[in-house]
Amino acid sequence: MKRIIPYIASDYRKDKIWLRRTKPARREYHVMVAVDNSKSMAQSPQAVELAYETLALITTALNQLEVGQLAVVAFGEHVRLLHPFDASFDADAGARVLSRFSFAEDKTDVVQLMDASLRLFEAASSQADLWRLQLVISDGMCQDHAQLLRQVRAAMEQRIMIVFIVLDRSAIAAPGATDIDPETDSIMNTKRVSFVPGADGKLEIKTERYIDTFPFKYYVVLRDIHGLPSVLAETLRQYFSLDPKTRAQIEGLVASGNEEQLELLLRTPIEFGTAGLRARMEAGYSRLNQLTVISASQGLSAYAERTVPHALERGVVIGHDHRHNSHVFARLTARAFLDRGFRVHFFPQIGPTPQVPFAVKQLKAACGVMITASHNPKNDNGYKVYWENGAQIKPPLDEGIAACIEEHREPRSWDVEGIEHDERVEDVTVPMMDAYFAEAQKLVQDVELNQSTLLQYVYTPMHGVGAPFAARMLSSFGLPPFVAVPEQEQPDPDFPTVSFPNPEEKGALDMAKSLADAQNIGLVIANDPDADRFAAAEKQRDGSWLMFTGDQLGAIFAAYVLEMARSARVPDAKLAMVNSTVSSRMLETMARVEGFYYADTLTGFKWMANELEALQNQG
Repeated sequence: MKRIIPYIASDYRKDKIWLRRTKPARREYHVMVAVDNSKSMAQSPQAVELAYETLALITTALNQLEVGQLAVVAFGEHVRLLHPFDASFDADAGARVLSRFSFAEDKTDVVQLMDASLRLFEAASSQADLWRLQLVISDGMCQDHAQLLRQVRAAMEQRIMIVFIVLDRSAIAAPGATDIDPETDSIMNTKRVSFVPGADGKLEIKTERYIDTFPFKYYVVLRDIHGLPSVLAETLRQYFSLDPKTRAQIEGLVASGNEEQLELLLRTPIEFGTAGLRARMEAGYSRLNQLTVISASQGLSAYAERTVPHALERGVVIGHDHRHNSHVFARLTARAFLDRGFRVHFFPQIGPTPQVPFAVKQLKAACGVMITASHNPKNDNGYKVYWENGAQIKPPLDEGIAACIEEHREPRSWDVEGIEHDERVEDVTVPMMDAYFAEAQKLVQDVELNQSTLLQYVYTPMHGVGAPFAARMLSSFGLPPFVAVPEQEQPDPDFPTVSFPNPEEKGALDMAKSLADAQNIGLVIANDPDADRFAAAEKQRDGSWLMFTGDQLGAIFAAYVLEMARSARVPDAKLAMVNSTVSSRMLETMARVEGFYYADTLTGFKWMANELEALQNQG
């Protein structure tokens, strides 16, 4: 149904564990529960019992969270406030409230309910940052939709979120009732008839589905009344757990009536692929936020446990860059894996992407996650996944992980407090980076030659994490220190000096070139923000700058690898190099002339890494 917003009305399951684990920020909530007190609710004894259970559930939630106030309203022909916001709700108060429900009123006046509710919310508090939620439980049959739409807009302007829980007729019918057809009598199939002016000015009959004209933007239709407690538990959990920024964004869109943007953000979940996840950071299932990171981590951990031998003991490697929210996304990822029983090999501070796949191989971990969006714009973030071989995943792994994410979308925990102190979490930064640079030193053929060079060069990490790691790497090679671009040396998630933080983009190295010109330096090198991409430019005799292409740099690296292999007396026939199919044919030509093995792969490092592993296994 087009207008059921999935951020509220998703696939509910009965799981109240959130009451113990969710720790929202200290903010004040006003939650109003409005229960239909008409005769229709009394058709089934179950409906009455579940109305009582609803009140008990919500009261328990607010009491355990130790925030917020609860009001209870009964409505039918009249609206009665059974419990005000400013009164405590204990067992005695609950008993008094329940005793005042009669379920005997002849009709249901929802317009009157909305008027009374707005007045009650307004009288309760004038705080600007107050969080207001109204849950309406009824059969959904409303009169005067035009007036209700005006009231719903007024509620939005007052930052009141209204969720209408529609108990379908089949859900509240008396047991054994023979006059109810679950299909034809469902609100989903009810027709609404109205008179509209025709082309000739005469009134014409217009028939449309009632639910398509339903005036409440957030609603859930329940055909099984036993699902009511779990729906309410999930609605409350999501409401209490919403990140303030993403919640404010959704509320703003609701208030402005921007249904197109709400659909874009909330309708279609972000898809997990071979690159993991990457999206703009904002509210909604189609974006990257705390909710989608938790879901992805729960699904990934379940899939790894299911498919990787001894996955729990081998553990997961988790790292993150400096982007907005990367710190908390990494900890939410760790939380999900810990809840699954995994050991966590953790990089708690910001770092480069290569540290994660290196650690996966070095520690023989089951998988790895790096929170980064590489060189994407500042408002993006990403979730890169590496499998047990240290390579990014390829089909069909992505499909299996995506299916597991669908099975585990219900977030189990948002609590990241004290993650680093869990006995199953190990800070692997020092041992892994020491091992990484020790391996890198093996790439140097002549340290003395490097130490004797007079080479000068400018380096920029593009406001990313690369500077300290590049400095240590180049020092271990015996090379002189770089001249840093000071405005771009420190990590800054807003990338203030570049429009797009990709060193290969036109204009991205302008500041580095200007610094090189000022100091008469002829070489500029750069990393992208997560330091897994390299770029270089060389000053020409006429004063212009030549930006090396990826194909050119690849050929230079290939020539050096060939030289290293021959110096180590590796037979040419035992040397293999690969590139992606979109690369130039330069490497293929080198292989044909020099005699080493060559292969091309589909586009992406995941394909090249897996191809090289297969070649190594073949000897």
